[in-house]
Amino acid sequence: MNRSLALPVVAVLSLALLGGCGGDHGDAKKPSIRKSAADDEGRNVLELTKGSTVTVAAPSAKGVVSSRTPVSLEFRDLECAANLPGVGFDKKYRNIDLVAPKGKQLCLVELAVTNIGDRKNFFSSRGIARLRTDEGEFAQTDQTYDYQGIADARGTQLASTSDLIRPGKTKSDFAVYEIPAKAEPQAVVYDIVTVD
Repeated sequence: MNRSLALPVVAVLSLALLGGCGGDHGDAKKPSIRKSAADDEGRNVLELTKGSTVTVAAPSAKGVVSSRTPVSLEFRDLECAANLPGVGFDKKYRNIDLVAPKGKQLCLVELAVTNIGDRKNFFSSRGIARLRTDEGEFAQTDQTYDYQGIADARGTQLASTSDLIRPGKTKSDFAVYEIPAKAEPQAVVYDIVTVD
């Protein structure tokens, strides 16, 4: 897919998952502490260790989440730093480095997304996942990222483009979180329906 075409498509699909523009992004910097495993009831927790997987429902080509469109998410990579080179965009859609505010770090999470259902689907963690750390959980930052550029540089395809994931095929999903500089990432937590 042409990189310039992928950006509007990713934005539209992300908005579809978020339910539109706007919303309260104030929780992106405030952790919501989970105190026990009982707090995870109804949530899908993907540990940040190589080979960890979790199965979740994903939107179909028509945007409907059902048990007929499950995906398996596998943890691939975690990169945390005060500076993530070439991951962001400026107002003219040129790549820029992202720099965390003082006392913070940025964490880029990469997942392998495999369609284990019998219909084409797409997937994005945008708006449905939080990064669990030893200092609480954090929503994704609300900045614009060049996920297509990251995927191209890593030789993979995005799971959230209009070029849907065919059954049995695997693509990639990326998410960026801003967390305290000394926080240790532990898991990605999804508040969506588990596929039985």
